[in-house]
Amino acid sequence: MTTIVETHEEGREKPHDEVRPPRICPRCGAPYSYVETQRKGGVLYYYAVHEKQEDGKRTRRRHYLGPSTYTAGQATHAALGVEWEGATTPDPARLREYLRAVLGAIAHRRDEFAEEELDGIRRELQDALDEFSR
Repeated sequence: MTTIVETHEEGREKPHDEVRPPRICPRCGAPYSYVETQRKGGVLYYYAVHEKQEDGKRTRRRHYLGPSTYTAGQATHAALGVEWEGATTPDPARLREYLRAVLGAIAHRRDEFAEEELDGIRRELQDALDEFSR
């Protein structure tokens, strides 16, 4: 589930119509003006750019958001079906995809779990569902 983005000449992101990144910076919690991209070694990195006008001067502050997907750690999680996403993918979408991948891996590999472990997973899922209902 990689967020698809198109880049403009100046390195500004144009979000895909269906997936828009949050306009709140996940690093500082403040609104940002746009997302800037920089390509290094074949990897595209994203930065939230906060622009401010004061006394006729424009200032920019950049916060690193990371790559669209992470390669470090992917190999150890590939068997689970989990692909770590970068901060350009909105948190709710990332969490939902992680949950879907982990639940799918558990279901696919259920024979590897002891019955007590599966019972514990069922209880935790039921507790989470009960919490959602409140």
